[in-house]
Amino acid sequence: MHGSHYVQLENNGSAVHRAMTSLSAAGSVASLSHRLDWISQQGRPVVDEQRSLTAAPADPDTWTLVFSTAMTNVSGGALPIGSPTTKGRENAGYGGLFWRGPRSFTNGIVQSPAGTGGTRAEWFAFRGKHDGTGRSSTVLMVDDTANPQHPPQWFTRSEEFACLNPAPFFSAEVGFGPGETLRFRYAVVIAGGDRGDERAAALADVGRRALASAPSHPAAAESVPA
Repeated sequence: MHGSHYVQLENNGSAVHRAMTSLSAAGSVASLSHRLDWISQQGRPVVDEQRSLTAAPADPDTWTLVFSTAMTNVSGGALPIGSPTTKGRENAGYGGLFWRGPRSFTNGIVQSPAGTGGTRAEWFAFRGKHDGTGRSSTVLMVDDTANPQHPPQWFTRSEEFACLNPAPFFSAEVGFGPGETLRFRYAVVIAGGDRGDERAAALADVGRRALASAPSHPAAAESVPA
């Protein structure tokens, strides 16, 4: 980008897809699971992740995506997970599953169970408009009750760009010891139209049902390298 430069830091690594472990389609429901290796910049294994995605329609104008992950620490040492806020940067607690909306969603409406606002809740929603048609959509994310730090703090924005992020590491690190497995599950509900406060809140039930009906967490790594 003109006027900027990229710096490769010593803690930059990569998450690499290694294998597709399952792929299925039954009626209108599609699901897949795959394995990812998190590798340090020096090429050492850090995390073995098993990730699953399940997509299904809820009605003609709504569909759901369930995201599940089981991450096993194979680094041989502790890997406490935090955020820029846990390192001292105020109100920058992003981390984990992160949705960034299109440019046209800027200045949309962020909604929580408490209304327009709040910081810690089971779910958050974003209502915004699309370019060209001027039509609207509603996106809602539900945090599974079994997730660490549930209900999470949320990192959300409606200015500069639109985003929703259930951030379990927002203001406190989550411990991740050697050989330990962390598990997270989320439901993302995508609906046509600006559903308004009450109808958007009702989408949380759609997300809860999706979590209940989707496959459980993928299996963790069977063995941990020494």
